[in-house]
Amino acid sequence: MLTLNTNLDEYLYYLGAVVSNYQYIEHDIKLIIAGMRDGKFESNIKEIEKEKLTLGNAINELYDLDCLDNEPYFDKNFYKILRRLADKRNYYCHQCCTDFAYEDEGFLYSYDFLEILNEIKSDYNELRKFQQNIQSHRIEVLKNFDRV
Repeated sequence: MLTLNTNLDEYLYYLGAVVSNYQYIEHDIKLIIAGMRDGKFESNIKEIEKEKLTLGNAINELYDLDCLDNEPYFDKNFYKILRRLADKRNYYCHQCCTDFAYEDEGFLYSYDFLEILNEIKSDYNELRKFQQNIQSHRIEVLKNFDRV
């Protein structure tokens, strides 16, 4: 049986923190979409919940809505970062644990595992800053669309 150690504890902590930040980012994007869509804000939120938009689909819809008036709020670099983050999110949510699932306990000290551990820590710091940034944008966009 696998015993917990410092590397695994750190890995699990940062993985949970990274996934949480992705959820916050996705939620903020969906709120921005609800604010940009025609109709009542609350109804738009309910519709988005029913649609079960993935992060990738939400990014695409945000881009489409943002560019409708040919004066986008977000620049191209913002969307480039979002798409890169969506790819990383898919890795963290669907693959990173299985990369080591069938290894013996020695994997906790392997170069590959330690490299992923360092990467996830770095991504956490980047994501936390980006999440705070998008939260500020959410508030600003919703004000611009008279939703708050």
